[in-house]
Amino acid sequence: MKRLFLFILFSISLLWTGSNVTAQNTINVIVQDVQVTNGPTALTLNMFFRLQDGNGRSAPQAQIQSARVLLENGASYPADVARSPFYVAMLFDSSGSMKDLLPDMQQA
Repeated sequence: MKRLFLFILFSISLLWTGSNVTAQNTINVIVQDVQVTNGPTALTLNMFFRLQDGNGRSAPQAQIQSARVLLENGASYPADVARSPFYVAMLFDSSGSMKDLLPDMQQA
């Protein structure tokens, strides 16, 4: 009986610790690009961003429930969040053998 009690207590402590750790994680929003389109009656704002965890790693599993755009004057507007069906990753070789081509890669 004592072993069962200790096992249950140990299991609960493991679960409790895990929930505390996940509660401390932060998600940072990194704005990549903003495109403004002048329409006939309003401006359209397309904002491209990525999500990072507190360690700077991508957070692709984050579920965005809602979003708002907050302007410097304090005005807040609801935003539609498009779900991208794909992800693109680019890798650039900046080793010594590619040093001469690095400016061309940066320009592109």
